[in-house]
Formats: sequence, C-alpha cells, structure tokens
Amino acid sequence: MASTRRVLIAAHPRSGTLYICRCLETLGLDVKHEKPATISVGYQEMLKADDYDLVIHQVRHPLNVIRSVINCAQTYKNMFKVIGQEPPKSYCQHRVTQSMWTWIHFNRAIAERAAWRFRIEDIDDEWPRLMQSLEVGPAPLPPVDRRTHHRRSPYRDMTSLDLWNLAPSLYEEMMTFAKDYGYEPGNVTQPCECGAGSG
Repeated sequence: MASTRRVLIAAHPRSGTLYICRCLETLGLDVKHEKPATISVGYQEMLKADDYDLVIHQVRHPLNVIRSVINCAQTYKNMFKVIGQEPPKSYCQHRVTQSMWTWIHFNRAIAERAAWRFRIEDIDDEWPRLMQSLEVGPAPLPPVDRRTHHRRSPYRDMTSLDLWNLAPSLYEEMMTFAKDYGYEPGNVTQPCECGAGSG
C-alpha cells in the first residue's frame, strides 16, 4: 500500500516529468503533473516545497532540456520566484541563454531541498530506488512511451557549439555544473541524443 506522506519529484521543465508522472499513474497512485497531490511531479510545486515531506530531484541533460523548452510557451516566472532572482537582462534577450541560466539556477535551488537525485537517462536503474522512496513496494517500470511530446522541434539539431557561440562563459558554467550530475558536453558539433521523455 502506498505511503500517505507527500512527495514532490521536482525538475526543470522539459526534464521528463510528464513521462515519470504517467509511469506512476499506471500504478494507481495519487499523482499529478504540476498540481498538488500526494505525489506531485514537475516544477510548479517547488513554490510550496515546504508542504511536502520529501523532495526528490530529477535531472536531464541540459542540451536536451534546452532544445525542448525553447520550443514551447514555457513561463519562467515561477522558476524565478523559486530561484529568488531573475537572470541578467542580457540573457533574457535570447530564449536559449535564458534557458541555460534557468537550468543552472533552478536545478541548484531544487538540489538544496532534495533528499536525493536521479537522472532521467538512468530511470531503468533508478526505478527501484524511486519505488522505495515512495513506499509503494517492488514494481516494474511500466512500458510507457518515453516520447511524451511528438512534435519535431526546430531546435532538435542544436549542438553544444551553438550554445557556446551564444554565450561562452554561461555555457562553461552550465557544463561545469552539469558534470556534477555526471553529464559531459559530448561532441560539440553533433546533435546529442541523451535522455528519455521531454515533459
């Protein structure tokens, strides 16, 4: 039987949270995406993180997050509230640099509150630990489609070099931070296919 303690699985937008939410839904759990619930998955509830008994941090390779988030009408206002500041105006002039800045600072804000972290790319290995944290007992990873958004992004072929050309120092800061999560920049001249899900 599932625990009644409230758990927040928090992540930067487009880090695979919709995929994780759908996986948990198949288990019959009280879970919602970007809304309050026994288990909430997403970024919006970070504003009310104190209402939850446990915060788990979900991350995705920054290049894939940025490719996805700049293709949607994503609001950053709530993320800025969690971070406690807005990015420099120079970064706000381009959606890519704004997304690079929020990937660094929003993940850093979550990390300060989270009990532990997992990479969405490692979900097959991390699923048992997630089940243990949610106190639902052993359960296999459901066969849910990992492509939660099927529109082809015009930024799908964006490379690390594209990011570096826009803002070299910001890119270096982002990838230095990403290395703490086990991510590498990869070949800066080729598209990087890293990660499952995009919600």
